[in-house]
Amino acid sequence: MDLLCAEELGSERLCASLENSLENSLDSSLERDLENQPPRQPALQQHQRSQTAGRDAVIFEDLRVLQNLLDLEPVYVPPCNYFVVVQRDIQPYMRKVVTTWMLEVCEEQQCEDQVFPLAVNFLDRFLCACAISRRQLQLAAAVCLLLASKIRQCHALSVDLLCFYSDHSIVPDELRRWELLVLSKLQWNVTAVTGFDYVDHVLERVPWTRRNETVRRHAHTLVALCYT
Repeated sequence: MDLLCAEELGSERLCASLENSLENSLDSSLERDLENQPPRQPALQQHQRSQTAGRDAVIFEDLRVLQNLLDLEPVYVPPCNYFVVVQRDIQPYMRKVVTTWMLEVCEEQQCEDQVFPLAVNFLDRFLCACAISRRQLQLAAAVCLLLASKIRQCHALSVDLLCFYSDHSIVPDELRRWELLVLSKLQWNVTAVTGFDYVDHVLERVPWTRRNETVRRHAHTLVALCYT
């Protein structure tokens, strides 16, 4: 009788040992699987169009507003020779590639029309003030998109989303650090005048296009292409 009890207790210990071993094995396997998994795509932002005010005839018909835009624009126009004077590792064709990527991100996320021109303005002004390597160019472009979306639309692009669009060549912490760097190089002057700001003023002065939304959309598309 004592021998039977001992055998039963030994069997219970063996089962418990096997269960613990199996659990540990499963935990280790699960940890390895999680480590080997590719980064998950962040949930795509559900775009919400910003609520904009209606047409203000006082603003669009007053020549002083247009003149103020023309006076301010030269302050924000970067010199076109920064590829020779400032940058050593970046070529003009690289700017074309990265601005096309920026435009595709804006189109994919249905950003406001003014976001892309402002982001490119930030990028050009930053490249005029700071020499970077070619591997940092997309990082700078992503930061400029982040800043422009914060300024020109109600729902900014998220850091994780921009990292995803870079195929995770950018990490969130690095993006946040560079946000401060770009702002400092821009001297926190982020209210630039862009080609987008002139569209409504020009259309207002051409009677047959004043209410033509198609012409307005074509004008915005032309402005975007000119910035690439």
